[in-house]
Order: sequence, then structure tokens, then C-alpha cells
Amino acid sequence: MLSRLIASALGARLGGVGRARDGDPGARAADAMRAFPPMRPLEPPPARNDDVLQPVHEAVERDLRARGYLR
Repeated sequence: MLSRLIASALGARLGGVGRARDGDPGARAADAMRAFPPMRPLEPPPARNDDVLQPVHEAVERDLRARGYLR
């Protein structure tokens, strides 16, 4: 059965050459496989919070401005 499924799937890619008969379960399985859309490639989520020292820099700058060292 697996060989018929592979043969019918390959036959569909080759333009129908070697496809199984319409009443054959292999042909129905191949048609069902073609019904699914291709999967999207997986992509990582966009980067965020890459600079972990940014809050520290902001706090130091705020304190230096509050004490008059920065304008």
C-alpha cells in the first residue's frame, strides 16, 4: 500500500504519469495529500529587549542630571 501511495504521489508530480486508478485508495490518499497547502517556513519572533543595560544607562543619566553633573 505504501508503494502505491508513493507511486501515485510521484505520478502527480510528473504530470499524472503512473497515477493509480481513481477507485484505488492510493489515489484518494494522494489527492488528500495535495489538498493541504504547503507549510510556511518558521521564523523567529522579532528581537526585543536586546539592550539589557539601557534601563541602567537611563537611571544613571537621570541621577547625574538631578545632581547637576549633566545638563
